[in-house]
This record gives sequence, structure tokens and C-alpha cells, in this order.
Amino acid sequence: MDSLNYIATTLTRHQWTLSVAESCTGGTFTSYLTSLPGASIWLKEALVVYSIESKVQRLGIPLQEIVQYGVVSSFICTKMAVNTKIMLDTDFGIGITGNAGPTAYSNTLPGQVYIAFSTPKHNQCEFFHFHGSRLHIQEQASKAALTIFHDWLKQEELAKS
Repeated sequence: MDSLNYIATTLTRHQWTLSVAESCTGGTFTSYLTSLPGASIWLKEALVVYSIESKVQRLGIPLQEIVQYGVVSSFICTKMAVNTKIMLDTDFGIGITGNAGPTAYSNTLPGQVYIAFSTPKHNQCEFFHFHGSRLHIQEQASKAALTIFHDWLKQEELAKS
């Protein structure tokens, strides 16, 4: 994947670090990141915070916020990205939450996924609705996260030059 090579090269060149909190993708996104040698230079830690309890305990997201906004929401996904970045002291944090299916969960249809990025200057969250099997949804969400992060890094590099 060209986007993966670009991410690895850019993070290494700038000595930027990344942390990840993923839920519905179950580690698929991190698997892509660690497929390249040297990922340990820039990937500080990745958490699979699959349960609500894990999001509360590992990321410090208040249970009342999860109840208020929903575990699959832009608000919670952004909190996942922000909190992993802060707690793990990295330059960037990525959060992924959604419903990989096959059934609806917590008023969320299968394939509904949020992907959030937290940077030193801003936070951004995007919504997707993927289709297919559980595995296919996990792969689509992970690839979308790579693409979005790749595009953001390109813009960040252009702004620095």
C-alpha cells in the first residue's frame, strides 16, 4: 500500500509518533501499520478498546458520556483519538469505532463507522457506512483510516514547506 509507505516514511522523517485506539476493527488497522519493518519507531502503542468498560478504564472516557452520545458516535470516537494521544504522549492519535455487524447494535446499523484523528492543532472525525461481511467492514474501515491519515499527513507536510 502506497499510503502506508508514505505514512511510515513521513512519521519517521519528522520523528512524529502515533497512538491508536480501535474498537470495531479489532486490531486490523494496527496490523496494517505494523506490516512494515520499523513501525516501532513511530507507533508508540495501539489499544483494542472493544468493550465499553475498556473505553472507560483504558481511555478515561466517562460512562455517562458513552450513554449520552452512544458508543458509536462522532463524540466518542473523537474522545478515543484525543485521549489515546494525551495518555500515551504522542503527536497523533487515531480512534476508530463502529458496528462491524452482522446485526444492529445500540441504534447503529452494521457498517456504520467513525474514524477520528487528533493532532497537535485540531481534531477531525469522519463518518462512513461500509457494506459487506464483518471482516470486509473491518478491512474497509482500516483502509479508510490509512487513506485519511495519509491525506492529512500530506497536507501537514505541504503546510510545513
